[in-house]
Amino acid sequence: MTQLLFELLCSVDLLAVPKHPYAAMENWGLSVFVEQKILLDPDVSSFSYQMELTMVVVHEICHQWFGDLVTPVWWEDVWLKEGFAHYFEYIGTDFLFPKWNMSCCIATATGDYAIIFCCFNETLVYM
Repeated sequence: MTQLLFELLCSVDLLAVPKHPYAAMENWGLSVFVEQKILLDPDVSSFSYQMELTMVVVHEICHQWFGDLVTPVWWEDVWLKEGFAHYFEYIGTDFLFPKWNMSCCIATATGDYAIIFCCFNETLVYM
């Protein structure tokens, strides 16, 4: 199965465009980013800016699987692909930059989203 997936998607291209209605958008094999979300100079960019850009890129690459290859049947389940991509932002960034220690941030960030999601569904959840 892994070999088949590799043959289906043998490369992932990242494209910077000057104007885009979203920060980024994934398409099968191509992720399009507004320039501010992909281009940086590590010598002058702040740490938080580098971290934000890394997480946006990882998020969109995650959507190559969760969203493009594995797609929800209907729009009401879009939260699931976004949830996976959001969670794996931290896992992927932690893999790429272990010194950033992103694995310790997952619970806080994911918990905030879980509370917001539960509030929209009129369900109270204590974390």
